[in-house]
Amino acid sequence: MSGNVPPAVDALVRRATARDADLRPRDANVFLREVQAVREEQVAPPSTSPAQTAPPVASTPTAPVSENVMSAPIAKKSPSSTTTKNSSVKKRKKSRARRNRTILALVAIGLGGWLWYITVGPGSSVTAPSLLGLSIEEATQEANGAGLNVDIKSRTFDEQIPLDHVISSSPAGGEQVDSGSTISIVVSKGAERFVIPTLSGLSLAQATNSLSDQNLKIATLAEEYDENVPLGYIISSTPAAGTKVKRDITVKVVVSKGVEQMSILSYVGKGGDQALSELTDAGAKVVSKNIFSDTIAPGIVVTQNPNGPANIKMGGKVTISISKGPALLRVPNVVKMSTALAKKSLEDAGFNNYKVNILKAKGPGNVVGQSPKAGTMVKPGTLIVIDIY
Repeated sequence: MSGNVPPAVDALVRRATARDADLRPRDANVFLREVQAVREEQVAPPSTSPAQTAPPVASTPTAPVSENVMSAPIAKKSPSSTTTKNSSVKKRKKSRARRNRTILALVAIGLGGWLWYITVGPGSSVTAPSLLGLSIEEATQEANGAGLNVDIKSRTFDEQIPLDHVISSSPAGGEQVDSGSTISIVVSKGAERFVIPTLSGLSLAQATNSLSDQNLKIATLAEEYDENVPLGYIISSTPAAGTKVKRDITVKVVVSKGVEQMSILSYVGKGGDQALSELTDAGAKVVSKNIFSDTIAPGIVVTQNPNGPANIKMGGKVTISISKGPALLRVPNVVKMSTALAKKSLEDAGFNNYKVNILKAKGPGNVVGQSPKAGTMVKPGTLIVIDIY
């Protein structure tokens, strides 16, 4: 400070404006007492000491002088001159005291205002509270209680801090900050989660794009045959659709290999028993039926549907027809019937090829014999001969 400022005042100013709060007066009352002490020191009356008198002048012999020479009288200080000098000194001391009191008063006022500003006023320093983990409302109340404000700087996802709670603050808890200043906080948006979309029925490429849009990855867990889901399309996913998961989780999918196929051979012309056994063992559902055939021996496969070699879905149906040989008809018994009734009985049994052999022209006209005999199994179209008497 200026050289005109007393050292005690200078020291008090330096302490009151120290950057370190521990070096400053503890509060306004302490500061006021220190100001009063310095003031009393500066305005205390100076100690008075006896006025020093001039030492007596020793008389010395004078040389004789001529009578014509007049000696000038020695000048003596008058009492009024001494009084004036003492009065001037006192005035200067009083003026200096008044000046010191004025300076001290101005310094006291300035320092008082400064001390108020840095202790209880807007410039006072407070300790920032810890806001970590508090809700926004709780953090605001905590900061306001310390004379501070809160501003939400940003929001971000956090696996540990719940939604709308404080992740971090700046300044951090425990730091010294100016009263009325603002604490910036980062608030949690909660845990980041993504919903797995429905992948069933999508192609592998479509499923990959759908998961990528959700910041998720895809991996093929397995490939399976499926009658309903086409080849290369998704059957299922793990975790299932609708599950909430973290970013970059890998979703495993089961991809369809389409309908499972099986190979079959042709069994036409082969034994029916062989066809039934081998087709069944291969996984086919075999349906067989027996039919008459005039050309295929009994027990031989006449037809197959679908016929081989061919690929069909696993468990598919294969129908085979096995020959029963030629169709046979049982010859009815027409003996003792009239000619007309015998003919009708043969036609009803499927025999339209018959011959009437009349043994006696004027007989009663009844059947007395037939060939083949009644009950014989014959092919359709076989000639039946009846004898009429």
